[in-house]
Amino acid sequence: MITDAEFFSRVKEVINAGDWELEKSHGGTGGVGKLLEELLGIDGGNFDTPDHGRWEVKTHTGTSTLLTLFHKTGSPNMSCILESDYSYRPNDDPTKPLSYRNTVYGKTPNSHGFFAESDRNQNKVTLFNINDEPRKPYSSWGYDDLMTAFSYKLRRLLVVQAIKRGGTASFGPATAYSDPYLSRFPDMVADGTVAIDLDAKYKRLDSSAIRDHGTKFRIATGNLPKLYQNQRTL
Repeated sequence: MITDAEFFSRVKEVINAGDWELEKSHGGTGGVGKLLEELLGIDGGNFDTPDHGRWEVKTHTGTSTLLTLFHKTGSPNMSCILESDYSYRPNDDPTKPLSYRNTVYGKTPNSHGFFAESDRNQNKVTLFNINDEPRKPYSSWGYDDLMTAFSYKLRRLLVVQAIKRGGTASFGPATAYSDPYLSRFPDMVADGTVAIDLDAKYKRLDSSAIRDHGTKFRIATGNLPKLYQNQRTL
């Protein structure tokens, strides 16, 4: 495995090279990130471990876009939300499987009433719905599970800004973050600094199998310094 110095040197080469051509394989929302992975010679397909052995590499476009940190489905899985009164069928079509797609920002109820609450006695973050009476819990995440998922994949994070112009993309600047404040993560989920993005549906009407696109934990890049002790720009 190459050293950090060699890896960062390659990142700087990609940034300084200017525009890169996008191929047909670089289509879709993740195309620019895929191009960067190819240029750096890294495998971004593993959800659980860093892309480059020591460093997780994230491509980010635009200040208004949240950055996905990792995927972690709660317990129980999304069936508890899909079977709730707040899921829906696409276009209200009764022939379509139940679906749910929305984002939760801490204690502020989303458009369907879901919000997150932290329980320090039980050491977990749980989803509730403001419309339920009596109140009942939905999916939850233990503090230890959240901190482990975060630290295992994101102990060292490199965020590379990207700009797409027609058939080309350019990269830079890049910021390296390290030494995370692990104990802060559950609180930042509970206060909405880290968003919970829910996206799942039943595969078919006659099946209990769930197509879970991955419950994502996402953050505005401007809030990353709250999670890390050290940062430096390449």
